[in-house]
Amino acid sequence: MAESPDDTVSLTALWALVRIDPQAAADYMVPLFIAREDWALSLAAGILQQAGEPAGAALARHLPQLDAAHLPRGLRIAEALHVTLPAGLLAGALRSEAMPVVIAEVRALLAHEDWQVRVQAARALGRVGERSDAARLAALLGDAQWWVRYRAAQALLELPALSRADLEALRASLTDRFAADMLGQAMAESGAA
Repeated sequence: MAESPDDTVSLTALWALVRIDPQAAADYMVPLFIAREDWALSLAAGILQQAGEPAGAALARHLPQLDAAHLPRGLRIAEALHVTLPAGLLAGALRSEAMPVVIAEVRALLAHEDWQVRVQAARALGRVGERSDAARLAALLGDAQWWVRYRAAQALLELPALSRADLEALRASLTDRFAADMLGQAMAESGAA
């Protein structure tokens, strides 16, 4: 029933499985939720959270085996579940051929019409971005939404390729007073100012 094309039937069956045996359900559900991109991520996370630790362990086992097409969804599920992945596993995923696809998706979301999506995209880019992403994040420092500006400033501080001198030079180059203030605030909070 869990593999039924009827979403109501399949998702109800998955809820039942997780209540009966969370360990077995996690091993069965994780690959299914990764493959079924038609299922909302929030539903997948909601059901997998009921399996708790077994779901996180199953996800960590499946991620290294994912192809480039499925890795982005697997990583999104890990993020939604707040799963702390082993450093070696995460580093391997970030070096995979899927990573350019993931980064391209994140970069595209920086211009999303929903400011909450822009916030999350900025946070994600701070974790996986490159030096060239500093300009993209700097552009978000002028966003109309305070939270977007704040998360963009924090993301700039997280980019591994930017030094304190780079951040100071960026802040000095900003012509938007609010953008410069936001970067300065984030630098002060992190101790980088």
